[in-house]
Amino acid sequence: MITVNKILIFILGTLIFSGCIGENQATTDPTLPSNEQSIPEIKLLSFSSVYIQNNYNENIIPVFMWDNVPGNESDSLKDHLISLEYDWVENAQITKTNEYLFCWDEVLVNELFTTSQFYSEDRRLSDFLQKYGGDWVHRAKIEKSDDSRTINVFDENQSLSLKLNYEKTGMILTTSDGRTEKFLVNTKCGKLNVYGAENRTIRIFTDENSIMVILRSNTSAVLVDTFEENIPVKEEDGKIILCDMRSTLSHNSTEKYYAVYNLSITNNGLKTINFTTNDMHLRMGDQIFNTSPVEIREVYPLFNLIAESATISPGQNLVGCIIFQVNLPYDESFQLMYNSTPIISESFERTVEALTISEHFNYSTIFDTPQFNVDSKKNVDMDDIEPDDLYPAVGSYPLVWPNWVNRDTVEFYKELDSQNLLKHPENFGRGRLPETIITYELSVTSNQNITIMSEDRLIIIDDGNKEIINREMDYVAILSGQTYELYSENIPQMNYSNATIVWTEFYNWYGWGMAARMTLNDQIVIFDEDQNMVIAMCNTNHFVS
Repeated sequence: MITVNKILIFILGTLIFSGCIGENQATTDPTLPSNEQSIPEIKLLSFSSVYIQNNYNENIIPVFMWDNVPGNESDSLKDHLISLEYDWVENAQITKTNEYLFCWDEVLVNELFTTSQFYSEDRRLSDFLQKYGGDWVHRAKIEKSDDSRTINVFDENQSLSLKLNYEKTGMILTTSDGRTEKFLVNTKCGKLNVYGAENRTIRIFTDENSIMVILRSNTSAVLVDTFEENIPVKEEDGKIILCDMRSTLSHNSTEKYYAVYNLSITNNGLKTINFTTNDMHLRMGDQIFNTSPVEIREVYPLFNLIAESATISPGQNLVGCIIFQVNLPYDESFQLMYNSTPIISESFERTVEALTISEHFNYSTIFDTPQFNVDSKKNVDMDDIEPDDLYPAVGSYPLVWPNWVNRDTVEFYKELDSQNLLKHPENFGRGRLPETIITYELSVTSNQNITIMSEDRLIIIDDGNKEIINREMDYVAILSGQTYELYSENIPQMNYSNATIVWTEFYNWYGWGMAARMTLNDQIVIFDEDQNMVIAMCNTNHFVS
């Protein structure tokens, strides 16, 4: 099954704006508790507002405990698979093996990870490489040596090397910085397969049939047949429990807002500081929000979260994100706190203003395209589309795509998908409710001196010559005088001082695994120092699986 964490390969750039607790805020107050006497320097490296809506059901039904299969819960697993219409498993054997990662012999050379990653074998390799290399592997090239013993994955700046040992029983992965990892290799059906962690795959098989359950992490598993389907996982008292995938979805959708702060925390004092995320709070008027644990599937990209507790020695620096679950996307009254000390950011008011303008702007006026595009079979008015116009018969979904995104786009899909979900009855067997997901992220950087340069991509570098954005684009609107000029390539080089950048990313999914509608849009808007919108970029991707 295509999942959010796998498809969603759009990537939040590194966005920087400053705000810190300066020394004038760090004076010792005898009324404060002792743990507040030593205050680190804290800078905001990025701010993101995240909105999530989905129809996940938090009261999922357990099926079996991972450690008890094979064992006394094997029958529970078999009964569950029979209910999913795998009738042949009644007399099947069950074994537990190392995690299957990818087939060495099926790695294609000179291929980019584009649409090919949606096929299961390419996707497994893509997931494996991303785990050890990073997001750059999706743009990488692949070369295999003449003797097929070495696979090199590389772009202009980074590389991974995969090399088989002489006996072809093991593989060594080497990263650009010299780190190495070892993996097991076995031959099955005449092909070399690469395996990872021990006891992470349950194989259910007969002479004629075979399926696998792979435990990807303590919160993620998949059922592998012709395609992959997610299996919900929860951990209780150190035990890993796999649950019924049909119990994960409901007719009711829930929505959540998160405020994400990427922080640089430096100990400029002479004594060690014991930092915990509980020291951080977000104040909004009379309300106080504490840091929130967030399920991985809820927030994309996977932010580099700060550990719950850390010891920071004098001169040491700690970088990472903290997340607050809040009740609205952002507000001028947001005040980040370290215990009772505010973290000052003079640019935050400017940030909120840019966010407000960018997410309520009518981009049809500058992109010269309507807000939505609808499948040609739908008889709707393109200038005035209402969700009621697009409701299909039960078992289908409306093929409607956004050409550009603002807050109205989010509200439209909330109504379209939520009301369409109510038309689907509960199903039995392998059939189940459609999954519906909306992710809407806004990220901001303020007061940046930037240079824009590109031919067919939008590339932005800061005044330290560091690339902060490199994105594909469909078209770019550039303010010239009182009007916008539209470009699809060959953007002229431009320089802006004290610019504000707003990056908006929208993801929508509706459907059933390999029968779903999916859209992925991202936009970048740049404001000059007078808060004029001088550049707007849009990139759209639509899929039907």
